[in-house]
Amino acid sequence: MKSKALFWVPGAIALILAAAPALPPFSEAAIAGPGRMGDRSGKLEQLNLTEAQKTEMTRIRENTRQQMQAVFTPEQQAQMRQAREQRQRPDITLTDAQKTQLRAIHEESRRQMQSVLTEQQQQQLEQMRSNRPQRGPQSQRSEQWRSMRGQRNQQQ
Repeated sequence: MKSKALFWVPGAIALILAAAPALPPFSEAAIAGPGRMGDRSGKLEQLNLTEAQKTEMTRIRENTRQQMQAVFTPEQQAQMRQAREQRQRPDITLTDAQKTQLRAIHEESRRQMQSVLTEQQQQQLEQMRSNRPQRGPQSQRSEQWRSMRGQRNQQQ
């Protein structure tokens, strides 16, 4: 269960950092690269959102970003800011309480965004999700990430 939770936290952080308009290095598809925010924004384009839906999605993302920022300590925020400036992935250690809070914020955000979509858009989004390549715990990147985390935890 803990290993699954560890995969959501970096994703949630990346989502917030990528979605924030004030953070242009992570919001540009060319920099984000394939499989990151570039593809996500493409999914929204494929859903043909109305202007009202786009506005609501932006409001939800901004609210989520603010809620998640409030979870981080000033030191963690500084580390994330530094990583963002260097266009690197943040390498921060989260407490169990922070992980739980971030997961709850992420789930609520997802629920809110889902409620903005029409039934047809929800079905289309679900179809796009089912067609994407699956990333599982056996992937090379996941193994590398777990290895790095284990080494860092041993050093502390």
